Amino acid sequence: MRSLPCFLCALVLGTAHAQPSDWQQDYRKVDVAEGVISFIANDSPGGVVQGNVTLISGKRYSLVVDSGQYPGLARRMIEEIRASGAPPVRYLVNTHWHGDHLMSNFVFQQAYPELVVIQHAETARMGAKTYADWATKQMDELKAYPAKLDKAVATGKTSKGVVLTEDQRESFRVDSALIKHWLATSSDTRWDAPDETITETATFDLGGRSVAVRHFGKANTTGDLVVWDANTKTLVAGDVVVAPTPYSFGSYHSEWIEVLAAMRALEPARIVPGHGEVMSDDSYLQQLSALLTETRTQVRKAVADGRTLEQMQKEITLPDFEKQFAGSDPARIRAFRGFYLEPGIPQAYKEAKGEPRSE
Repeated sequence: MRSLPCFLCALVLGTAHAQPSDWQQDYRKVDVAEGVISFIANDSPGGVVQGNVTLISGKRYSLVVDSGQYPGLARRMIEEIRASGAPPVRYLVNTHWHGDHLMSNFVFQQAYPELVVIQHAETARMGAKTYADWATKQMDELKAYPAKLDKAVATGKTSKGVVLTEDQRESFRVDSALIKHWLATSSDTRWDAPDETITETATFDLGGRSVAVRHFGKANTTGDLVVWDANTKTLVAGDVVVAPTPYSFGSYHSEWIEVLAAMRALEPARIVPGHGEVMSDDSYLQQLSALLTETRTQVRKAVADGRTLEQMQKEITLPDFEKQFAGSDPARIRAFRGFYLEPGIPQAYKEAKGEPRSE
């Protein structure tokens, strides 16, 4: 499944939540600050997810951060934006290359012909690399996937013969339903190249309000951008910040720690994460930084002791941090282990060994 878009990466690991199969993706509109509205995605019970979308408005223009990957939801957001009386959306900034944050760009482009889509150069490169064959190849793979999940549920084992627990079978049922729903509502999702790319910082005048787009360095991906509204001290962080349990696919731990420090130095009054609820202080950033630091410390020690990656993946479990992030919730525990530890330890290992890290 890693050949399919990143929004399905969770399917490799099992779902974070087992919920009824009639679940459908939706969002809540949240008034974050004056002139700032976020469309906070509800927590997906499986591997098909939706990123948060944020609107920042000045007197003349509006700027949107990310677009999600459900065209139907994007169209509803546009209706709400227009109904709110906000100025036309002139800029759309994608925080990183994962499909659940940018595959509905085209919906905003259709609604606002003058729209300028902005990405980091690395996001544009990775987006093209990952999604260029979306319509010609990946959609066919995605259409075939529910049948594979349904077969695993029926037989009780994967195509490789791995026996599934009842919890895993329910997870597969949920994921099959999620993908079928996504295919029925979002088959026109597509990748489009951005209009402009940046590598460091850009500022956009929305009319009486200047918004800064910054690349503090590698963190969750090679091309993470954050959006800073100094007027309200609101930071839109993309997947540099994901709550309640972080993602660590293709991440850069040491650099990520530095990026979090730079974000905290802004002294934000509110933070909109890539997934999760709006935050009113930087306590979660501190918690995330401590997690990354401890992961790096333990992996470096294990490398110095001559431990193999396979040994580390069995031995480094970070139980205290698991309790902080996941508590006693079995779903959160699975998410912490599957979405942070399992992909993150190999990344920290490659860094410690001086090897190229996965994107």
